[in-house]
Amino acid sequence: FSDEPIALVASASSGLPVQFTVVSGPARIEGGALRVLGPGRVTVRAEQAGNEAFAPAVAIERSFDVRSTFAAWQRAHFTAGEIDDPARSGPGAVSGADGIPHLLRYALGLSPQEPARARLPQLVATEAAWLFLYDRPADRDDVAYRVEFSRDFIEWSENTSQEQIASADGIETWRAQHTRTQTPAVFFRLRVGL
Repeated sequence: FSDEPIALVASASSGLPVQFTVVSGPARIEGGALRVLGPGRVTVRAEQAGNEAFAPAVAIERSFDVRSTFAAWQRAHFTAGEIDDPARSGPGAVSGADGIPHLLRYALGLSPQEPARARLPQLVATEAAWLFLYDRPADRDDVAYRVEFSRDFIEWSENTSQEQIASADGIETWRAQHTRTQTPAVFFRLRVGL
């Protein structure tokens, strides 16, 4: 995802002009260029209408996926002045009263102002394992997710298996698990980085 317009180029053997339209997705045509408005699947159609001498050309459609970035998330939620101030909009900045930094909000698909209670990771205990469950947007290719566990808040280990267990409406549910032992408590943490 980028704010820069994408030049569209097509030609027909007739030499007649080719018109572009956005069939679907978060984009629009501006002055012969494609402006992407957000993440999602975009389909663009190229058409040559024909004239008295030439028949219309067969329309051609091309689709592509626009992926999100932290910078795009910032542009969607902050003014240009706020973006220029990392203390207001940077990865470590905090907007809400819940103390969740922006990078974690982006990684979990939250806006800066959205209460995070419903989307925070959960810990579940079964007889065999401790399960750490969290949701994340499917389009966060620029984020590295690591789940670590500790028995004492001092030593942390990544010795957990992690797998995607569900996906719906662009949100993936992931599960990390650690074999349950005689330890009375275990602590998990989600670490994210760009």
